[in-house]
Amino acid sequence: MNKYSVLKLSNGEDIVCRIVEISKEKIKIEDPMLMDIQQIKSENGKIKESLGLVRWLKPFTEEDEYFIEKTSIVITVPASSGLSEYYEHILERKDNPLFKEVSSEEIIEDDLDQLTDDELIELVEDAKNRTIH
Repeated sequence: MNKYSVLKLSNGEDIVCRIVEISKEKIKIEDPMLMDIQQIKSENGKIKESLGLVRWLKPFTEEDEYFIEKTSIVITVPASSGLSEYYEHILERKDNPLFKEVSSEEIIEDDLDQLTDDELIELVEDAKNRTIH
């Protein structure tokens, strides 16, 4: 049995976590990480998907365990072995005292510095056409 699970929440978020306890109305989870899938255009023009795991609620709380209402969960499935290994890798980095939290602003600045002018223009044009709910 896999010790990690992927939860699809009713708000559209996908998280990977350890399910610690299940009651009639709630589940108790530890170390939840939000699955952030991004489409990236490679140098040869092909689109590829990249999976990132980011802390789910940890930046906003010091809690290590969370209770989620079962009515907020659409589906729960065991994490694949590849996702489990990646999740463990991220958790090990997180627990390492040398691991530095990087703010999303720093990540964005670093990413933007690596883009060409054409890629920046394409990114701005794409952002203009997005619908934000």
